[in-house]
Amino acid sequence: MIIRTAAAAVIAMAVLAAAYKIHGMSAEPSATAVISLRYQNASSGLAPDGTFFDMYEAVSDDVMETAAEELGEDPEKIQGSISIRPSGASAGQTVSSDYIMSYRGENGKKVLEAVCSAYETYFRKKHLLTADSVEYEACSFGKGSDPMAYAEYLENEADRFIGFLDTRIKEDDGWKPDEGPSLQTLKGGLDTVKDTEIAQLKTLIENSTAGSGEAASMKYTISVLEDQKKRADSSYEVRREAITLYDSKLFPTVSVPSVTSKDGEYYISTTKTGLDDIYEAAKYFLDASTSIRKDISARKIVLSKRQEAKSSNEDRIEEKVQDIEQDLKEAAEKIRTADAEFLKDHAGKLMEASIET
Repeated sequence: MIIRTAAAAVIAMAVLAAAYKIHGMSAEPSATAVISLRYQNASSGLAPDGTFFDMYEAVSDDVMETAAEELGEDPEKIQGSISIRPSGASAGQTVSSDYIMSYRGENGKKVLEAVCSAYETYFRKKHLLTADSVEYEACSFGKGSDPMAYAEYLENEADRFIGFLDTRIKEDDGWKPDEGPSLQTLKGGLDTVKDTEIAQLKTLIENSTAGSGEAASMKYTISVLEDQKKRADSSYEVRREAITLYDSKLFPTVSVPSVTSKDGEYYISTTKTGLDDIYEAAKYFLDASTSIRKDISARKIVLSKRQEAKSSNEDRIEEKVQDIEQDLKEAAEKIRTADAEFLKDHAGKLMEASIET
């Protein structure tokens, strides 16, 4: 009986020792940190982004690794010496918004400072909107693609940046960075890019597209006229050859009474028999060919000028696109810089940690 009691005592002590080891509950000096969540819905068990808040993320592997790297310690050793629990809900709260983190080991305050700092960074990245996504990504459209699609892409990128700034301004419209433009100034600059620069780009593209349609129509008209001229030239050549044949081979010249085709008046024609109609037809086709040639020449001059204008317009479009892209790249960089300071200034408003030894 005594042996059984002793054995049970030994087993109990071993289990107790294991429990102390697992939870880091040694007799070494300890430190305590009270982590207080100060944002809306914290007392409902929610994170700032509306997801469920898990207090154990404060002692997660990611947080421990960051803290351990700063301390030059083993993350598993730190993690094994830390425990966390809610402090208890206050009156009117669904759950507690205060959590107690305890550490048992040497340099407790230093360790908890590193852990709380690492958790603050982790908390911001996981639960807060960040400007990491605010970066302009150039989109290349292939040859033959609709250029208006590129303008719309640029407009969507500007809208995306403006939307981010609107969200930040709603969170704290009175905040200003220590250096650099305010969020309102950045938003105003992007509004100008969208309402002025991109609008001008769209107008250039519309004019260029309309000019392209007119040029294509004019080219088609010229090709039709060139076919008509070929037919007129061919008809003239047939009649010219007939006149030459009459001159060299056929009837002699005679005076014959003739009548005009317009007013029906009679006149004496000194010609070769049957040649009057051929002469008139040849002159008709020659005049038609000459008139068509002049029309083609005039249209080609207009087409050339429009093509030159279109080429100049395309150069202006390319230059405008490059300017807008540069504006968006610079705006994105300024937004990320300002937002990093915004998050740093507002982190304390969302979470506070007080450490006691």
